Amino acid sequence: MVLYSQMMDINFKWSDDLGYEKKWTTTHYLSWAASKRFSIGIFESVIWQTQDSTGYRGFDVGYLSPIIFLRPVEFSNGSPDNVLIGLNMSFIVGKHSTFYGQLILDEFKLSEYRENNGWWGNKFGWQLGFKSFNIFRIKNLFFQTEFNWVRPYTYAHERPITNYGHYNAGIAHPLGANFYESVNFIKYNYRRFYFKYQFQYAQYGLDYDDKNYGKNIYESYNTRVSDYDVKVGQGLLTTVLYHDFTVSWLINPAYNLNIALGYTHRSSSNEQRAVNTSFIHFGLRTSLNRFYYDL
Repeated sequence: MVLYSQMMDINFKWSDDLGYEKKWTTTHYLSWAASKRFSIGIFESVIWQTQDSTGYRGFDVGYLSPIIFLRPVEFSNGSPDNVLIGLNMSFIVGKHSTFYGQLILDEFKLSEYRENNGWWGNKFGWQLGFKSFNIFRIKNLFFQTEFNWVRPYTYAHERPITNYGHYNAGIAHPLGANFYESVNFIKYNYRRFYFKYQFQYAQYGLDYDDKNYGKNIYESYNTRVSDYDVKVGQGLLTTVLYHDFTVSWLINPAYNLNIALGYTHRSSSNEQRAVNTSFIHFGLRTSLNRFYYDL
C-alpha cells in the first residue's frame, strides 16, 4: 500500500488568503502472510513541509516512488524531513485468539541504548495486545487487552510543522508521547442484548513551568529539558482512569438499528489538581453494510 497525502497545521497561518501552512506525506505499508497463523508488516512514512527556508517546495517527486524504504531518498536530500518506520506482527492461537504487537521507531541509536543512559534521541514506542472471541468457551464473549508505551519526544520534530500530526491532533495516538496505557474491552451479546465494558488506565508526563518534557508533539524537540535521563512519565506525572459500561438492544438486524444506554466515569489526577467526570449517555444508532459491486 502506498498513500500520498497533504496535511495541515492550524498553528501556523500564512495569511487570511493563503490559509494555514501545509505539509505532505508519503506512506508505505508492506504486509506478508507468512503462514495461516502468522503475519508481519513493515511501515514507513516521510513528512515534509510545503515551504521551507529554501523556498516553495511543494510535493517532492523524489518521494513519488511506490517502492518501500524512502530513507535513502530522504538521506540524499540532506535529511531535512521527518521519517518514521515501524513493524507489526500478529499470531493466531487456537481458533479464536490472536496475539499482536507493533514497534515504531522515530529515531534510534543502538550505542546510546546500550549505555542505558536515557538519551533523548532514542524515540520509539511499542504495543502488545491480545484479543479472543468466545473466550472461556462462552459463545459471543469477546475480550481484548493491550498495552501501549511511547517515549518522550516521539512523533515530534525539530520543526513542529513536520511532526506526525494533522489539524492540531496526533496521527498515532491522542496522548501524543511520553505515556503508557492499558486498554481493555469485554463485550457480550445475548440474543438482541449487547453489553460492553471498557477500562483504561494511563499515565503520562505533562509539560509545566514552560518546559518541554516530551508529551506535546507540537513542540520542537530542540526545546527538550535534557539530553539524558529522559524517561516515560517525566514532567508532571498524571494518572487517568476511564470506565464505560454500555448496554444496547438490537431493534432491526437488517441495518443494525439499536438503542443504547451507558454510564461513563473518567478521573484525572496529579500533584496540582484532580478532576472527576461522570455522565449517562443514550442514543439511537445504526451502521449500514458496505456493498461492493466490482466482484
